[in-house]
Amino acid sequence: MNALKEAKKGDVILLDYLPDSGVNLTVNAQPQGKPIPGEDFQRALLRIWLGDKPSNPDLKKGMLGGRPPALREGESSRAPPPKPPDALPNR
Repeated sequence: MNALKEAKKGDVILLDYLPDSGVNLTVNAQPQGKPIPGEDFQRALLRIWLGDKPSNPDLKKGMLGGRPPALREGESSRAPPPKPPDALPNR
């Protein structure tokens, strides 16, 4: 885990657990370090985000398929579609 110094916007971080080897860390499709063995480590790692006291309750809700609290009934998390060219002001 020391291989991950700082996460930057756009980074893709994958923590993958394989029972025969342990937790594998991949950053932007590049494996980092050696696997960390043990199901106990994997469970502790998941508790950070999915446990009874997650580091970010809204993230936990989103990871489990819940709606973020900022969205109210009828709102969408998607950006509105772009305006057609004829609706744009002349420049």
